[in-house]
Amino acid sequence: MAAGLSTLAEFLNTLDERRFGSHAETHDSTRDALQTPAGLRLWLTSHGLLAPRATVSAADLELALELRDGLRHQLGPDRQIARDTRLVHVARQLPLGVSFDTGGPRLVHEGAPAPRALAALLEGAVIAAARGEWPRLKLCAAGDCRWAFYDSSRNRLGRWCSMNVCGNREKTRRYRGRRR
Repeated sequence: MAAGLSTLAEFLNTLDERRFGSHAETHDSTRDALQTPAGLRLWLTSHGLLAPRATVSAADLELALELRDGLRHQLGPDRQIARDTRLVHVARQLPLGVSFDTGGPRLVHEGAPAPRALAALLEGAVIAAARGEWPRLKLCAAGDCRWAFYDSSRNRLGRWCSMNVCGNREKTRRYRGRRR
């Protein structure tokens, strides 16, 4: 089962790059929810992608971090999903197959439980791209935020994760700069 865009955004936000307000006081060790295999297992199970008793190895964690970094890179200003070698490398390691049955072709997750869960995340990104929804998933344009968010604006030109927080801070900065 493929992961939806909200789950993908939550996966991308397991790395918290926010550096303003109360987030500035957070220690670097708490900014990444995927620091250990146990952390990855907890995140995957809490999102229904992995059975609670499944094991997660250090190699699974490395693959998850590579997937997250590759997907976060795709949300940046130079989005080119086909040219990112990180995602190609990750996709080659994930247990994805294709099944052709009466319902038509579909992706099948094979292999160990943790890589199957990561394959569901990658499949969700691919399905979102095929549906034209992927461009709505963005990173906040504020340099001290970089939070992944779903752009629900009609014209798809949203730049900030929250207009009330990041958008307001950026617009206030520009206004003060012009006043000086």
